[in-house]
Amino acid sequence: MLISRLRSSARPGKPAARRWMVTLALLTLGRADAVPLPGSLPDHPTIRLGNTLTDQGNPSELSGSASGNAVQPDVLFTPGQVALVALSLMAAFLIWHRLLRKQARTRISALEDRVSARTAELIRSEAQLRATLDNTPNIAVQWYDAAGRVTYWNPASEKLYGWRSEEALGKTLDQLIFTPEATADFRRRMLLAHLQRCPQGPYEVRLHTRDGQMRWMLSTLFTIPLEDNRLGYVCMDTDITERKLAEESLRASEEKLRGLYELAPLGIALTDMDGRYIEFNEAFRVICGYPADELTDIDYWTLTPKEYRHEESLQLESLKHSGRYGPYEKHYRRKDGSLVPINLNGRLVHGPDGREYIWSIVEDISKRKHGEAKLQLAASVFSHAREGIIITNAAGVIVEVNDTFSHITGYSNTEALGKKPSFLHSGRQGQAFYAMMWAELISKGYWSGEIWNRRKDGREFAEMLTISAVHDGDGRIQNYVALFTDITAIKEHQQQLEHIAHYDVLTGLPNRVLLTDRLQQAMLQCERHATSLAVLYIDLDGFKAVNDRYGHDLGDQLLIAVANRLKDTLREGDSLSRIGGDEFIAVLVDLNQAGDFEAVVERLLRATSNPVTIDQIPLQVSASVGITLYPDDQADTDQLLRHADQAMYIAKQAGKNRYHVFDVGRDAAVKVRFENIERIRLALDQGEFCLHYQPKVNLRGGEVVGAEALIRWRHPEQGLLAPALFLPHIDNHPLCVALGEWVVTAALSQIRAWAAVGVHLTVSVNIDAFHLQQADFPARLAALLSAFPDVSPTALELEILETSALHDMAAVIDTMHACRRLGVQFALDDFGTGFSSLTYLRRFPAEILKIDQSFVRDMLEDPDDLTIVKGVIGLATAFKRLVIAEGVETLAHAEVLLENGCELAQGYGIARPMPADRFYEWLTTRSLDAVWTAWLNSAKQSIAPAAEAPQSTPRATDIRTDS
Repeated sequence: MLISRLRSSARPGKPAARRWMVTLALLTLGRADAVPLPGSLPDHPTIRLGNTLTDQGNPSELSGSASGNAVQPDVLFTPGQVALVALSLMAAFLIWHRLLRKQARTRISALEDRVSARTAELIRSEAQLRATLDNTPNIAVQWYDAAGRVTYWNPASEKLYGWRSEEALGKTLDQLIFTPEATADFRRRMLLAHLQRCPQGPYEVRLHTRDGQMRWMLSTLFTIPLEDNRLGYVCMDTDITERKLAEESLRASEEKLRGLYELAPLGIALTDMDGRYIEFNEAFRVICGYPADELTDIDYWTLTPKEYRHEESLQLESLKHSGRYGPYEKHYRRKDGSLVPINLNGRLVHGPDGREYIWSIVEDISKRKHGEAKLQLAASVFSHAREGIIITNAAGVIVEVNDTFSHITGYSNTEALGKKPSFLHSGRQGQAFYAMMWAELISKGYWSGEIWNRRKDGREFAEMLTISAVHDGDGRIQNYVALFTDITAIKEHQQQLEHIAHYDVLTGLPNRVLLTDRLQQAMLQCERHATSLAVLYIDLDGFKAVNDRYGHDLGDQLLIAVANRLKDTLREGDSLSRIGGDEFIAVLVDLNQAGDFEAVVERLLRATSNPVTIDQIPLQVSASVGITLYPDDQADTDQLLRHADQAMYIAKQAGKNRYHVFDVGRDAAVKVRFENIERIRLALDQGEFCLHYQPKVNLRGGEVVGAEALIRWRHPEQGLLAPALFLPHIDNHPLCVALGEWVVTAALSQIRAWAAVGVHLTVSVNIDAFHLQQADFPARLAALLSAFPDVSPTALELEILETSALHDMAAVIDTMHACRRLGVQFALDDFGTGFSSLTYLRRFPAEILKIDQSFVRDMLEDPDDLTIVKGVIGLATAFKRLVIAEGVETLAHAEVLLENGCELAQGYGIARPMPADRFYEWLTTRSLDAVWTAWLNSAKQSIAPAAEAPQSTPRATDIRTDS
């Protein structure tokens, strides 16, 4: 087999080197017979095989041997021959090996050249890609590995996010630009990109820059293959913040325009050229008196009386030629047939479909027409009017004044005639004010507002002024008539109440209202400047003992002295407020570190504990201070004050004259509140609540005018609980809505039960602010009332605190109006203790003001409380509101209230709250003690009747903290 393979390798056609090597191998093996014929060997000196081996053979001999006379070869070789052949074979093998190595080196060199070229090409491609990415100005490109670490960060990323490339490399995105929410979303998209092998995005995401700015990005994420079959990730971001802001601005503008359209007091309507109504706002629908679905089925001519047809034709011609019509006055015929005077104008517009439409603006001028009629009537009786009246000619020169004018201004009729009203100007209003006033007067025919003028003796006075234009038969202005009332006393009273509403009467420090506003502003500054603030709740230790021993006057002087010391310890920019009694609140702002407040607090403690000498009496108190830090304590203003208050009690319990910082991390209070809420929910389900009723009486006549229902909890273990012990736990919790509805239902049920036995009383129900601000409150109240069809809604009154409307005053007022349409009335509870101003009182549709018992109870000893009581009574009279006092405990309280014009009252001095059956027994037996009954009888005779005041309605079921 081996010999055959060697012979085949030595055949012609094989490489010459291989053939010679095979020949030598055959000779070495002693197989000369297997050597190919000479003709088949390559060109080489002829070798003869026989008994001897010659260097050069004779070709003729060889050929002769081939023809038949050849000598048989001897297959045996001498050792020399074998050695010669072996050497030859080794030489041939070396030559062949060198040829193979040369060929291998040639091939390896070619492969290395190809690899080098490919590597260079890849390097050039990567360089071109990096150059492209590095020079892309508006697209931030980042590469990440599977762990989310940055491996590439182009210059656009540096510019956009503020992180240099060397800073970003190796970091994760949540360390650089991602919020926690964005990080979670990015991880999810990385997983999707890995699983789906497709790009994620583009998608919008909010990221933050190095300096904390939040920017909107349009991002695209996709994968790229890396070595070792690994994947990398590429993220391309485009800053779309400006676009998002523009979109938000556009959306806000559209909402504003839509809001103006829907809430405009003027009627606005769009019609086609045939007069069909395409679109209209609520004000237009109200003016026309048609339901919305019917209004779309009628046209302009249905609303227009026949006598206006000719005028309407002229206006339409004007519209076609000039693109506008009006303004002009006419009447609309409403659905019920009545006529409503309107002022109408409009313009021609082209719609998206290319058709022509008409935008019309309709103003209901019924009130103005009525005012003009009243003005004419006033002109006939102006000499008897109690308002000052000025009549001028068309040029504004005074032609007549009445006696009241002279009484208010001090100028006689003779001194005023021939002058212009400007001689009364005080200088408080500038030329711009009067220019606007006259422009409105000329355009509308009237003007009304407040203005300050000057009397003859130089004193300024405020007046409520109304100016109307009087036209002659041809419609030209003939005169101007001005009616004014001196409201100086009301303005001064208002200023006093405003000051009382924002400042502590005793110390002159801001009160809780002003403090809350300042605290809110300080919290915004903290967010804007990344600083902190501290809220300090300060309670004086030992003040009650001083007050009890030396009296209120000395105690007040001590409070003033301590307040001044506290102010001196604070820094510029800090705020100090007295919120009542011996309690103060300080707000320390611009704290860069958590311990920055400690030095101020230490000064405050030392200043408070230092002795104070008043009227040669040495006095000494100390302070317990509770502190909470914002924004570490992520709470609103009210909650911050509560937390500081809680910390103050801990400081007081720890030994007083020290401070304690509120521990935000504690969750014990949250757990306790949750348990309390669940226990109250169980109590509601198991019927453990009941109502007690406290009568409200007319002090002058003694008759019972209503009842106030007060919630109680018949606790299985703790007995009968007052609301102050459980209602704070559900403050601003949905459970207070369920409990409030239970109270309303129970009150309505009791009203029906009393009515069945001939007792007809009004019962008031206090509504929690959270409950009142529910969007479906009117609908829910209507459902509760409908469950008692035999109970008149007027027998129920809803009582709210002043603070109920602070967050959304307009919404609360709308809710109150909706409830009033059901027949239910409103009262403002604890008036004078809340955050509201006179603006709230003026806008609230509440018929009753209720003087808080804290003022009534202490008014006999505290002149400030008496002043507040008088102020509230005067304010109620000025705004034509009813007033009722709570907390009447003695006959002396009743006498002071009657002397100051308050006839309605309730309190322990009249009757304590009692269950419904005992209330009925008390009502039927009228078990007033003899002293009280005798005083009522004497009061009817000895006390002159106060100014006529409407009777108050009873107080409502209190679901908050009343006794």
